Amino acid sequence: MCECTVSMGRDGEHGTWCVSCGQKSLDVEVRPCGACAYYTKDPLSFSGAVGICRKHVMRVIESQNVRYEVSVGTCWSDSL
Repeated sequence: MCECTVSMGRDGEHGTWCVSCGQKSLDVEVRPCGACAYYTKDPLSFSGAVGICRKHVMRVIESQNVRYEVSVGTCWSDSL
């Protein structure tokens, strides 16, 4: 995997690519956080669309699509 630190997106495509070597470094998960097994609704959310990612212990929006490092892979899971 590329060790470069500068990446840019491309028109019409998801993710970012290294500006030096051209390898894809980041991608976007196409499945929303709300459909992930790590997602749980936040009882303090007024709209009901805000939840908590139990894997990363952070607040996320139900329809959010996360960005991830291609070398590590996606954090999305359909079962625990």
